[in-house]
Amino acid sequence: MKNSIQWLCTGLLIAGTLVTPVAAQTLQPETVPDSETSSENNTFSIRGGIRYTTEGAGYKEGFTSFEGFFPLLQTPGKNLTFLEGRLLLQNDANLGANVVLGQRFFDASGNRVYGGYVAYDNRNTDKSFFNQIGLGFETLGEDWDFRVNGYIPMGDTRQQVSRRFFSPFFQENFLLLNRDRKFEAAAAGFDAEFGGKLVRLVDGALRGYAGVYYINIEGGSDAVGVRGRLEARPTDYVTVNLSVQNDSIFDTRVVASVGLTFPGSSARGNGNKPRGLDRMGDSVVRQSAILVAEQTKVDQVPALNPQTGQPYQFQHVNLGLGAGNGTFESPHSNVQDALNATRSDGNDIVYVQPGTNPGIPPFIIPDGVQVISTGPVQRLNTVQVGLVQLPLSGGGILPAIQPSSLPEASVILGNNTVLAGFTINGATGAGISGTNITNVTVRDNAIANSAERGISLNNVTGQVEVTNNVINQSSNPFSSGFAITNTAGSVDLRIQGNTMTNTTNNGIGINLTGTAQGKADLIGNTLSDNQNDGVFIRLDSSAQGTFNISNNSIARNQGRGITFEIRDTAKGETNIQNNTILNNRDNGVAIQLSDTAQATTNISSNTISGNGFVGGNTGVAAPFNGIDIELFNSSTGTFNLSSNTVSVNQSNGIRTASFDSSQATFTISNNTISNNDLNGLEVAASGNSTSTVTIDNNTVSSSTRNGIFIDSKESSTTNATITNNTVSGSGLDGISTDTANNSFLQVLIQGNIATNNGRFGIEMTAAGTSQLSAGVRLNTLTANPGVDDVSFGFAARTIDTSTMCLALRDNTSNNGFVLSPFSGTFNADASGNNVTPTQIGTINPLGSCSVP
Repeated sequence: MKNSIQWLCTGLLIAGTLVTPVAAQTLQPETVPDSETSSENNTFSIRGGIRYTTEGAGYKEGFTSFEGFFPLLQTPGKNLTFLEGRLLLQNDANLGANVVLGQRFFDASGNRVYGGYVAYDNRNTDKSFFNQIGLGFETLGEDWDFRVNGYIPMGDTRQQVSRRFFSPFFQENFLLLNRDRKFEAAAAGFDAEFGGKLVRLVDGALRGYAGVYYINIEGGSDAVGVRGRLEARPTDYVTVNLSVQNDSIFDTRVVASVGLTFPGSSARGNGNKPRGLDRMGDSVVRQSAILVAEQTKVDQVPALNPQTGQPYQFQHVNLGLGAGNGTFESPHSNVQDALNATRSDGNDIVYVQPGTNPGIPPFIIPDGVQVISTGPVQRLNTVQVGLVQLPLSGGGILPAIQPSSLPEASVILGNNTVLAGFTINGATGAGISGTNITNVTVRDNAIANSAERGISLNNVTGQVEVTNNVINQSSNPFSSGFAITNTAGSVDLRIQGNTMTNTTNNGIGINLTGTAQGKADLIGNTLSDNQNDGVFIRLDSSAQGTFNISNNSIARNQGRGITFEIRDTAKGETNIQNNTILNNRDNGVAIQLSDTAQATTNISSNTISGNGFVGGNTGVAAPFNGIDIELFNSSTGTFNLSSNTVSVNQSNGIRTASFDSSQATFTISNNTISNNDLNGLEVAASGNSTSTVTIDNNTVSSSTRNGIFIDSKESSTTNATITNNTVSGSGLDGISTDTANNSFLQVLIQGNIATNNGRFGIEMTAAGTSQLSAGVRLNTLTANPGVDDVSFGFAARTIDTSTMCLALRDNTSNNGFVLSPFSGTFNADASGNNVTPTQIGTINPLGSCSVP
């Protein structure tokens, strides 16, 4: 409707600009005496025009109107049916439109025009869109005029354009929000005016009018106003209006307008008309723009729970003070009375002020109830405004819960419960526990010296949030800061922003077994000085889990920084990213797969340093690694290690080990690996395992032994690609491969830079009945002295009954290459290098040997 009316008006205006006097359909008059013929032959033609009107009552912006007048049916000198259209372009670029269908009659005896009309108006304010029907009556003459107009808004006449909530406050058991709403409302009403000619001008007249009007606005008030108006028409093509009005809604307004009719399209029509008849073609005088009032309403509404759509109900507690009924004005004096007054409908909150803080006896939280204190900042999710901070919260005092008299814990959680903002010290069991429940939140608590776990969850499913808690110093052995064990169901864990230190087991422990499934985000926690691991995750049986471990600080734990164990037929996906893992006694990160377990793991952008030292990096050394990945039995895994900084670990910086019949794919790229006390990077394969390894674009420096070491044994099969790495300062070799027993290694070593290593830049050994197929190309070897009398940058050898196929091409070594077939079979093509390799023994042509 909105677009169709505006297009109609636009079409009318375009037609109105066609100033050629195209006559409307003219009915032939009956035969009349000659004395009347001149009057009856007068007709009115299509015309167009433009008008500008300044801002006024009900519209803040001035507007330009493009106007068209269309005679539809006329009997000359007697009556006229016409259509008038206006397209209103406001100064703020919003549009409105009018369409007027009118009928006028000429009374020759009184030289007076009588008429009426119906109209449709619309207006777009940018925030609202309004529609209106108009009705009117008019009588026009040479000396005086009278007209009355009615305006009837249609459809949605009052529209909310903005809303804000502010300054929450408590009243009785409710949290109330101040609500400020802005509306736009179209005004209904009518206006009437009477006036006439004041003075004749050159080709026209100055007319004056006085009138009254009535306005009624939905949701607001009504008003009666008065208006005075001057209309000057100095020529037939120019109209100037000036009006002054006053009412109690819009106050006093002065409005001016100037209108131009396009030359050749006069309102007087064709020919010289008798007095009064020339008014037949005047435009309808009415309010062109729909009047719109702005309204503001401020009230108070209860905060609604998004999960239920119902108001939150608060049971207020001021510990040790008063003995009221739980309203804000008359709070309970203890938590248990407040809990007894709650309902398990999901809307009830026990809100605790510390008062005299005498200590809170242990309690059980009923299903669907939140127990929170004014200590931390408390934000509540509402339908109206999202999160809103509760009044009084953020006081900093955490009310204390006394040591447990309950057999399980100081606080026992129910289904769909929240505990936030309390101190629990010296619990005789766990600090907080929950069993066989769903959907819990534990946040902003301080838990210390619990005999068992700080937070203990068993078979808890659904959404579990553990955030911003401080857990310190459990006393009994094997008591973690946080631990969850599930045997079935699905859990979505969010463990974020906690500090867990000095526990007698793990900082965080997650154990999914049986048919349990889980997703866990461990983000931004501080896990330090625990007696076992910082993070321990285990999947076994047929459990499945997806884990994101990121932005944590994990330091000085007596076990590993992070442990991830997958057993049986379990499956796991893990992302370990942006963590700082320092000075743990065991491995920084340890991943172990066994049985037929499956895993996909991404380890990226971590800082892993100083691990494998008893008592930190100044203590006694222990044989542990920065990152350690092991696969056993028939397990399978895909591992991506990228952009990590791995340094000063007691054994290897990074170690992967494939055993038994396991299958693994490793991509190790863009890492910085330095100052580790064994190898910078070690890839070990044994048993009947199968490994595919890509080692690309790493910087490996100052390793005590080898920079990069591939160790292939027993009946393992390894396919390795070692490209674009920079390896320097190793105590032994820059890059070393060692095949033994009946293993098979296929390796491409290409585009690497090996400098200042203690022995060889690249060293390759095949022993036992192993097979080594190697492509060594485009490497640069500098300042690698070799060993004893074998002073070469590159060395390759076969011993026992092993077989080596080597394509040594296009490499550069400042001290040459040596090929040593001590025994076994050595097939080689050594061409394009900067010097010809030295051969010690018989070298066969490469022939049909397959090399990468």
